[in-house]
Amino acid sequence: MAHDGLIRTPRFEQVVEAAADIARGRGDEYVGVEHLMLAILAAPDTVPTLELHALGIDPRRIAAAIETTMREPGYLAPSYRARHLDGKITDYDPVTGISRRLAG
Repeated sequence: MAHDGLIRTPRFEQVVEAAADIARGRGDEYVGVEHLMLAILAAPDTVPTLELHALGIDPRRIAAAIETTMREPGYLAPSYRARHLDGKITDYDPVTGISRRLAG
């Protein structure tokens, strides 16, 4: 159980680790929502994937579209912004490696 009182299920942990594997495999230095989405879409027994199939949507087509977007020039923003649990915001510039903590 996490410190916030929420239980992390084994499926959650598997998807998060799969997202990290996807990010590492691409050479990305972060794990973002796009990596999580690709990990979810790759798992055939997740609720989102099952529901997409039920709607007649092939999850592989969505994954392919996300991967195409991730290969496009300009995909990586010049900085990454993260909000911490304490409400503070950090900007990180992957080019310079500089992190700057902002008021939040």
